[in-house]
Amino acid sequence: MKDTLRRLWQGKITPWESFGRNAEYQERFRRLLKEEEKLFQQLDADGKELFERCDKLRSSLDSAGEEEVFILGFRLGVRLLLEALCED
Repeated sequence: MKDTLRRLWQGKITPWESFGRNAEYQERFRRLLKEEEKLFQQLDADGKELFERCDKLRSSLDSAGEEEVFILGFRLGVRLLLEALCED
């Protein structure tokens, strides 16, 4: 058990690095980028600036949401572990 905590502390456990590596995710991401590029090319200068601001805000929101989901999932996992270890 201590080995896992040490490896996590040392940065040797990095589950986020494997996110999005499956073929289906990558294909959807490529399609999204292709469609966004088409849309971007149709915009005038003001539209492109607005699009970029929205993209940055969406990215920031996604990041915050992913962090929150990680925390909630981790807490749920710990609760399940505690319940499994407790004898009624």
